[in-house]
Amino acid sequence: MKVELLSITPNAEKLIENVGRTAYLSFEKQKKGSEKKFIKMLIKSGHLYVLEHAYATFRIKGGSRAFTHQLVRHRLCSYTQQSQRYVNESNFEYVEPDSIKGNKQAHKMFLNLIEHFKKNLS
Repeated sequence: MKVELLSITPNAEKLIENVGRTAYLSFEKQKKGSEKKFIKMLIKSGHLYVLEHAYATFRIKGGSRAFTHQLVRHRLCSYTQQSQRYVNESNFEYVEPDSIKGNKQAHKMFLNLIEHFKKNLS
């Protein structure tokens, strides 16, 4: 799997504190290093939505469909996932589970199934 960082919020922790203090109207409490304590307080209080103001954008290649499905079903972040509907997948990559790799019969069946899919996508 390849993970590439495309962009990140500069001074993310300070931004989170600044935005989060809007809810508490406690801007005057900001000082050097106060963001760490403030963010811990947000997390402990369950106010995780404030963390969404800071972002990082990644491109992840080579993950299994099961892996990406788990990512997108937990909405802590925003996702744009490659469409299997609009993208030609005739040369698709796949991830073979270790449990199948370690079983000769299952491995052979898996590869046959992959070949079947590739022939029928063309």
